[in-house]
Amino acid sequence: MARIAQSEREPFGPSGHPFYISQYLPSGIKMRIIHYPKLIEQEETVATSLKNCSVVMDGQNQLHYMYEKSRIPFVFGCETNKYAEYLKKQFTRFKRANVKCYILFKGGDKDIEKKIKKFQQEFFDFDTNCVFVPPIFSKDATVEVIKAIGIDYAFCVTDTKDECVALALKLECPIISYDIEYCFRRAPYIPSSTMKFDDRTKSIQCRQFKLRNFLQKNSLTEEKTAIFAALTDISVFPLEFFDSLLETWGVSCNPQYVKLRHLIIWLSNHSEQEARDGISTKLTTNEDRSKFWFNYYKILTNMRNVEPGHVTEYLLSSNIPIMKQDPEWFEKGVVCKHVSPVYINLYKWKVIDGSWVIDEKSEDSIFLSIDLIKYAYNLMTNFREGKFKVYQDANRYIEIPTHDPNVCRPVYDCKESVFENGWDEVKQLKLFEHFLTENCINIDALNKLPPDCVVLFTGLIYFALKKELESEDVTKEVYAVILSYVLLSLVFNTETCSKDWREHLKIQRVAAKYFQYDEEEAKRIYNGEIYKKLSELQFCIQHMNYLNTLCGSPYESIQYRKMYNGTLVYNMLCEMRKRDVEDFVNELFQMTPSVLALVKDLFEIYQELFL
Repeated sequence: MARIAQSEREPFGPSGHPFYISQYLPSGIKMRIIHYPKLIEQEETVATSLKNCSVVMDGQNQLHYMYEKSRIPFVFGCETNKYAEYLKKQFTRFKRANVKCYILFKGGDKDIEKKIKKFQQEFFDFDTNCVFVPPIFSKDATVEVIKAIGIDYAFCVTDTKDECVALALKLECPIISYDIEYCFRRAPYIPSSTMKFDDRTKSIQCRQFKLRNFLQKNSLTEEKTAIFAALTDISVFPLEFFDSLLETWGVSCNPQYVKLRHLIIWLSNHSEQEARDGISTKLTTNEDRSKFWFNYYKILTNMRNVEPGHVTEYLLSSNIPIMKQDPEWFEKGVVCKHVSPVYINLYKWKVIDGSWVIDEKSEDSIFLSIDLIKYAYNLMTNFREGKFKVYQDANRYIEIPTHDPNVCRPVYDCKESVFENGWDEVKQLKLFEHFLTENCINIDALNKLPPDCVVLFTGLIYFALKKELESEDVTKEVYAVILSYVLLSLVFNTETCSKDWREHLKIQRVAAKYFQYDEEEAKRIYNGEIYKKLSELQFCIQHMNYLNTLCGSPYESIQYRKMYNGTLVYNMLCEMRKRDVEDFVNELFQMTPSVLALVKDLFEIYQELFL
């Protein structure tokens, strides 16, 4: 964190200390300046084109809401195959323009209390609260597709902005985002809303903002620009808080767009000291002075100082060495994609999110996979006993003891963590296999499965064993997912050309109805009990995949787009609940004996996984 230099012009209290809250810069809160994006786009950007070049994209800003924007059904879970096709189309323009993208994603949080205050769960139902809820696999599917189409990406341990700026400056290229904070950074910034592909020139036409040009055009210094941002940022002070001060400066405060432009003009025509004096007069309490100057110095420091971190190093060199007993093994593990972003807040803050949607009368869906999370935490902390919290909303959490009497510590030597020397030798320790064996899963039977579905099946058998302890038979739920895997990876796989395409076409015609989502039909068949079980199942699959990666990836990672379609799984399960499973499968694959044989083999292997 950057240290704030004290200045003679800063307001000091009676003790001689500055009034602002801290001498160090935390992450702060997200800047909001109403109408400033519009002003920037219309008055402070210049037309440019992207072709045969590089760009850095803030993935947290650009891709976080992508599933919702796609309008693909979400109620019964992520339709990962359809979502994958949608994402590929979104990135086609970059490929056609020969633009190389580097995408950076946010990992955990610097300010966990702020994160917790924002967290809330939804109680979904069609009649009273039919709100969009991010499907469980949507984030993982986004990253998976980006990797599949050959785009370089990385996760930051916390926020993306510093690394986006550092990487863009190194590459001498712009940042694509829709975030006004980049208007106060030194790297060129392209508002994503200005981008349009030009078929004639095979280029992306857009508008670009450069802070240097903005300062020159408006006769501003960096200090004055930071004052402008601090005066107009409504995330710190209410919209009209400084209006009385601005009126004394002759700045019209209505409408807001005009207010911003007039304030820029005033600052360009007056000294920085004059602005400071007026602000000091307006800020009459220690708290207000603290907030204002704290925000001002944060903005100014971010504008001036950006040091490349591990993400920039990784994306430029494709490697970060992890030394023996490396004190940064965790941070490097995140950047090098050994450590899931889900584990960042777990390791750093002993906090993990519960599921987005819960039934008020039942347990959070994530709890069935809690032993997977415990084991990951214990491996990262060398089995130091403690507790972590599962937050269900801002005011409700459950403390989970990390000790698991059913899974003993594997045999290995270390000081801080089994991963402290990196991941080169981790696979040999068989940490993942140890967890499976301790949970009574027959790992020898895994060798009979196609390599791309081993982790999927470990998640399915783990789910079934946990539900067995609750005296519940979930065979039909498991079989519905196995059928989804067969249909997506083999029958409906558009990425490969199969010699059996004629047979597959026959299945596609029969199975097509199970892929269809109809709002009225969904209301009719929606069942909270089924929804809950499938949510639990998805969390088990997801966290099994995270654990496999953490343990050195002894098996192939799951490819969700070739495995899970929520609507398909739900519809098939509803059908199987009404009839005999064998009859349903025989009817579905009756015209394709080879696929039917594969399905029956997979069902048999699944049964062999029970010890």
